[in-house]
Amino acid sequence: MIYALIDLRIKELLLLLAHGQQGASLLSVFRQLSNRQAERLQSFMENNYLKEWKLNEFAKEFGMGLTTFKELFSTIYNTSPRAWISERRIMYAHQLLINTDLSIVDISMEAGFSSQSYFTQSYRKRFGFTPSRARGDHDE
Repeated sequence: MIYALIDLRIKELLLLLAHGQQGASLLSVFRQLSNRQAERLQSFMENNYLKEWKLNEFAKEFGMGLTTFKELFSTIYNTSPRAWISERRIMYAHQLLINTDLSIVDISMEAGFSSQSYFTQSYRKRFGFTPSRARGDHDE
């Protein structure tokens, strides 16, 4: 109950500030802060998506609570953190598969999959064929 009242008061204060004399410059500052936070999140995720962290560890390392992290992430990427990480890992594995001679087991581990079996299942779901077939088709 108290949190709902605080939330309402904050929104009221922001509306008053936005429509006041300094409203335009205040909104500009908020946009700049938001853009910086988006850039910081994008950089953080690109540098850390291969880490074997649970989602709450990503949030903690980024410096946010889990709920706030998920909300920010969804706003920026228009998907969930877990879905983005999975897609990014499968695309990284695909590039390794096409461009290196690493074994499929090594690729699955390098790309952060818990096992070759899970990697193969995820790869087939994403591309419609197995990693072995992708490598075979690529070599022909």
